[in-house]
Amino acid sequence: FTDVALEFAKLNVYFRNRGGIYHRLNNILASVGCITFGISWFWLRLYWFPLKVLYTTCCIGPQLVPSIPFYFFFNFLLITVMLMNIYWFLYIVLLVVKVLLGQMREINDVREYEEENIKTMQKTHNNLHHHNSCKDGLEKPWNSKDANCE
Repeated sequence: FTDVALEFAKLNVYFRNRGGIYHRLNNILASVGCITFGISWFWLRLYWFPLKVLYTTCCIGPQLVPSIPFYFFFNFLLITVMLMNIYWFLYIVLLVVKVLLGQMREINDVREYEEENIKTMQKTHNNLHHHNSCKDGLEKPWNSKDANCE
């Protein structure tokens, strides 16, 4: 359910500005989705996961099947997942607190790049690649007029 809440919030963030028009309903739904995501993360991954899965594998499993192959390895992996869930939950709490206190005017997906930024990054990469290839003498262009290496 946490993944559904996350995707719901992300979709509403993307649909907030459609056709140059701001849609307040999508902004509210994005905030509700963010808060639902935080609550469901806590409930499902920090309460039910340790209560059901970790308790069963660490305490009940060895009583039911005394010689479980790779018992310690799999429990180590499950406890690692639990520690990662705690770590990620700290960031989720910070996000939800910022939303509730109004420190964030709107929720944005900072991982997405705008098209202009991508074009700028591609130009910079191409210029650096061209400069380094001329400097190191690694690439010899077919037409020296186009190279501008000199």
